[in-house]
Amino acid sequence: MKRSLSIALGALMLSYTPVSAQMPEDGMLIFERYDGVSMPHFQEYFQLLKEKYEGTDATGWGVYVASPREAYRLSAVPEGGMQGVLDVRRERNQGFIEFTDRERELWGMSWAQRRQMVFSNAPDLSMVPDDFGYDHVYNNPYTQVVIALVKPSEIETFENAVLRLQELDNQVGNDQGAMFRAYRGDFGTPAPAYLFINHAQSMADMASKFGRMEMARMPIMNEWQEAWNSMTGATRRIEVFTNRRVNELSHRGSN
Repeated sequence: MKRSLSIALGALMLSYTPVSAQMPEDGMLIFERYDGVSMPHFQEYFQLLKEKYEGTDATGWGVYVASPREAYRLSAVPEGGMQGVLDVRRERNQGFIEFTDRERELWGMSWAQRRQMVFSNAPDLSMVPDDFGYDHVYNNPYTQVVIALVKPSEIETFENAVLRLQELDNQVGNDQGAMFRAYRGDFGTPAPAYLFINHAQSMADMASKFGRMEMARMPIMNEWQEAWNSMTGATRRIEVFTNRRVNELSHRGSN
């Protein structure tokens, strides 16, 4: 378990130059988790929503499926901070008021429970290509998600360790094309919390990246392990899971 967690989180430490233009500092992410999903109803619901808002300037979203009973919706709020989040919620509440009877029926049948959390962009901890954008997300639908709950007194230790891991990876040229976004927990999260999302074309593609990265780290493994232990020692709990973006149920939107 320890080794698999090391591989999973280690992949997220692959270092590119942080690019705040692709992840504005006042940007946010609305992270919704759906449990007890009825997949046929869930698919029909989001297909109707996508058709409803196609061609409009409504805020976009990405639907991700982890299992037949667990799914996620991620909505980027590129500017405005928490006010931008409130604007999105207001927009969606108004949309709900205008739902058809069938849309309301599906809304009530598609899942048993929904939990919403809001994260703020952490461009200083993120590594994305200079031209990172919607196409990268669309064409790399397989994602690994890490949620790290950090000890309140160890926030600085955690972030410094993350940056040290990135620095060490840079030293060995460990820039194999990974794309990962980092966020700090905000409203509705068990803060202090951090969210990391790593993108790949497929499960095989991600496994291949992990293997290359492990090999590249061999000359610096002692230093890397020390930083790794510092990072994990600063956490209360770490959750790692994978899911797949369903482009057919996702809406590009104006964001």
